[in-house]
Amino acid sequence: MRPPVLAALVTVLLGCGGSGSAPPSPVPAPRSDPAPPNTALPADLPERLEIEYRQRAANGDDVVLKLTPAGARYGWARGSARVALRYQLPPEALASVYTALRHEGFDRIDTVPDEAVMDGTALRLSFGAERYSASAMARHAPAPANAEAYARCLAAVEAVLPTGRSDVVVEVRWDPSMAEQSAALDVDVGEDLVGVQLPPSSDAGERLELHLARARPLELQLRHGSPTPSAITRTLQAGSDRGVEVVFDAERGEASPRILAPEP
Repeated sequence: MRPPVLAALVTVLLGCGGSGSAPPSPVPAPRSDPAPPNTALPADLPERLEIEYRQRAANGDDVVLKLTPAGARYGWARGSARVALRYQLPPEALASVYTALRHEGFDRIDTVPDEAVMDGTALRLSFGAERYSASAMARHAPAPANAEAYARCLAAVEAVLPTGRSDVVVEVRWDPSMAEQSAALDVDVGEDLVGVQLPPSSDAGERLELHLARARPLELQLRHGSPTPSAITRTLQAGSDRGVEVVFDAERGEASPRILAPEP
């Protein structure tokens, strides 16, 4: 028969798993999934999705970016001058913007009256019959409780704005003769748009630069006149031609795009 002290020692060692063994590790509690976003937007990217971003500056510049699964459209306007660029956006870029808007509950953001000035930003999301919008312009602003979520939605869209630079540059100018004329220049840039560089806010002229990934022909279509505008098409060689200037011929009563030759 074991002495009482020895028996007690054996019992303690057996209860601890034996001499020299480490105490059992605590079992971690199961980690709960993060709370789902407060939104009714579908988790999968809608097929007929359109995200529209607008930025209106105090100097009158108006920038509009439309994102869809079929492609993107970038528009710039100052006064009576308008430029519209159609180009392809990487699919993952559109998905990242939609995911951000869904995560921030864009469909839950309320816009309320505010003393804001007329310039500012606006966002709109639509698919099928669904329409959601929020803005911080035209004397409106997101409700205070939604201000940070709206700012993060803006940042997600602005991250895909075409703002890069490259060695292939196309100048787009409006001649002073167009001061009283309204015209729109449409360009399909395909997959080659790197960025658009806008004129400084202090610049009174209407001009901008297109930065492309490679030298290539660009087809330009100029629409001018009302109520039924006429259309004129020209082709320039990006990488060799310097750009295009829109001029008005008073004798013929029409605007036309003039290809700018390379600088000597």
